[in-house]
Amino acid sequence: MNLAVAFVIIIYFFVSEFSAPQAIEDPWTRVCVMLLLLLAVPLAALFQTRVLTNRYQTESISHRQHTLLQTRMSIAHTVVWICASLAMLFGVRWHDVVRSCWQLDRWPILDELLILAPALTGLVMSWAIFYEIEKRFVEQLRNSQQASETPDEALERNRENLFVALTRDWKARLAYVSIRFRVHVLMLLVPLLILALARDLIPSGPPERVFSFGIAFGIVFAVCYPFLLLYIWKTKRLDDLNLEAELRELCQTHRMGVCMIRVWKTNHQVLNAAIAGLIPGLRVLILTDGMLLKFSPDELKAIVRHEAGHIRRHHFPRRIAAVMLPLLLLFFDQQSVFGVHAMLEQQLVAAGQPASCSVGIISCFYILYLWFVSRWLFRKMEFEADFYSVGNRKQLSDENKAHAVALISALQKFAVYSPEHFDKGSGLHPPLRNRIARIAELT
Repeated sequence: MNLAVAFVIIIYFFVSEFSAPQAIEDPWTRVCVMLLLLLAVPLAALFQTRVLTNRYQTESISHRQHTLLQTRMSIAHTVVWICASLAMLFGVRWHDVVRSCWQLDRWPILDELLILAPALTGLVMSWAIFYEIEKRFVEQLRNSQQASETPDEALERNRENLFVALTRDWKARLAYVSIRFRVHVLMLLVPLLILALARDLIPSGPPERVFSFGIAFGIVFAVCYPFLLLYIWKTKRLDDLNLEAELRELCQTHRMGVCMIRVWKTNHQVLNAAIAGLIPGLRVLILTDGMLLKFSPDELKAIVRHEAGHIRRHHFPRRIAAVMLPLLLLFFDQQSVFGVHAMLEQQLVAAGQPASCSVGIISCFYILYLWFVSRWLFRKMEFEADFYSVGNRKQLSDENKAHAVALISALQKFAVYSPEHFDKGSGLHPPLRNRIARIAELT
């Protein structure tokens, strides 16, 4: 998941859920400003795409250069999108327009969706535009492979493929956008919308009653979310029955409590594996189609043992606690007359600033907390899962050495297809170089 997208979505939810609606003068002027900010995001993407497209037409770009260019472009555009999104929230005060002027907070979920709609619309439009860069790179690779054709053969092939290319281009663009929306948006947005719905539907009353309803909702959500994720990610059954049997046996050996093994259809754009679910016996093992295509059975088993390490070391409850406990504390603090929220609101009012800014400030501190937690705790857990995958011993047996070699091979393949993660890693994972080095020390 893109941490910048999570950053914006969480801030929007903090502000929409924990700030009281305030009256807005001349809302339609603010709507016009919001539309200008929304259009600025895809226009910036269009400018970046035009510059890179010209470069792809004049230069021969390698896969590593393509990845580097995409990373730089993504960072620059992310800055533009974050600035526009925060300007809509705190400058235009779009949430107050939706909830105060239009009074849509009476309807469960509807106000949250409309508050998020402008930011997400600009993001989706930008992804649709950035597809052109990926398309140009693929065309360049295809042209280099077909350079040996004669002019007549190339002309005939182009005539035959022209209609097919025109009819399939929009489908490929839609698939490109859909994968990114499912990974970077839906994976976080759906749980937050369900939490918002629960908050709207849980009846008010004594704290113990509200708490009991919240516990019941949490249990139901924990049971249902793995199966909901199958629809969010658009999965199917594993075609290779022998491989499925081997993976099921591996899951049973490591007591993972997996009830299903599914393949996530990404048009081979994503290489990843995941275990979804907290309750043993109701967990789902998900592998992407790209991983099944490019990884050997031994490498797949090494990755599954790594996921087993997350289960056996109780990483998922610890991650949820690290994320949710501060949220619960902030929720109870916000309900109290005294506390951080009240003190900050008093200071802001005394300084002539709107009290609603307190939610934005606290949201930023919470995001910073998540950033440091992810870089320390979550990365530490990745090393623990790696060590579990290879036997979790300093002196490895021959079998465990084979497991270590398979895991190193799998991580090296990740480095080939995602070279930007080799030295820098990601928000949730340490650099691949460090993971490979620590495993290699054991062998």
